[in-house]
Amino acid sequence: MNGNAAVSRGNIDSLPEVAEALTLVHSLVGEDLLAVDEILSEDLDSEFNLVPEVARHLIGAGGKRVRPILTCLMARALGVRGTDFRELAAIVEMVHTATLFHDDVIDEARIRRGRPAAHVVYGVPVAILVGDRLYSDAFRRLLALRPRGLARDLSRAVKQVLEGEFFQLQRRGRQDLSFDQYLRLIGGKTAALFRFATKGAARNARAGKELVRAAARFGWNLGIAFQMTDDVIDVESESAATGKTRFQDLEDRKISLPLLVAMRRDEVLPGMVADYMVGGDDDEGRSGLRDEIRKRIHASGATASSRGLARRYALRAAEALAALPDNRYSRTLRQITFYVCNRNA
Repeated sequence: MNGNAAVSRGNIDSLPEVAEALTLVHSLVGEDLLAVDEILSEDLDSEFNLVPEVARHLIGAGGKRVRPILTCLMARALGVRGTDFRELAAIVEMVHTATLFHDDVIDEARIRRGRPAAHVVYGVPVAILVGDRLYSDAFRRLLALRPRGLARDLSRAVKQVLEGEFFQLQRRGRQDLSFDQYLRLIGGKTAALFRFATKGAARNARAGKELVRAAARFGWNLGIAFQMTDDVIDVESESAATGKTRFQDLEDRKISLPLLVAMRRDEVLPGMVADYMVGGDDDEGRSGLRDEIRKRIHASGATASSRGLARRYALRAAEALAALPDNRYSRTLRQITFYVCNRNA
């Protein structure tokens, strides 16, 4: 059993601070991430000047780059000597960025990464077309990589992402979401691309079947933990810390994890949520109702329970790393499990 195998709830919570973990990430794969950014920038050329301008509007806004980081660290953990994985990491970020263009249109979001959303600045048709262009670029670049199974894996991941969005649209405004349905939703929206980021790195590294399966389990469970934590942040954090409006999920008529848990514990809450989602012109009344919903969520202990669920999936992700070689890259992947479930932005 290697050094990654001894994982428990206790030592996930005692891993180094988030800032220290991120500093370590950039010391290990900082050069790789710079190369990923260069690939993203060079692939934006078009005869239509608006295409690179709109794409850079979002790509240049930064973001955590969690998915490319996972791809780079997984490749390095598996002993890859070449740099093909940088292309794969850029492809993962292209697909993620494409989903953000489309998500913001669907959700009518006004802000993304602290700046106006692309469709607000350039219009809905342009934002949609640039998102489509990024999907196209991602698959074009992927076809140049080996093994060919990567294209099949990515097409499956994109299908899951899109079906997750369809499912969310279907359930929007409804309070009768089960926990299994919630998992299906976030599995498609978030975990599918996380899984491709890590599983793809293992495939690209020509790893054996056991390692590929372990990489896939790691990515999937980490993606679930990541989205659960995002749901908690939506309830807990101020917009200045996150670049998002607090309770944006409720504004978008989506049932997040803390709200789902709280409605099971507070029999009054489902009716209040239904009233809020119906909407109305009384801004003062809606504001008061939103504050009462938030108080009831916190009073129910739902945010703490949701953090606990996120840590449970992060623990599963960390346990999957036991199959990997024990080195500084795989140990850093473990530290990222701490970052994912304990972050506040």
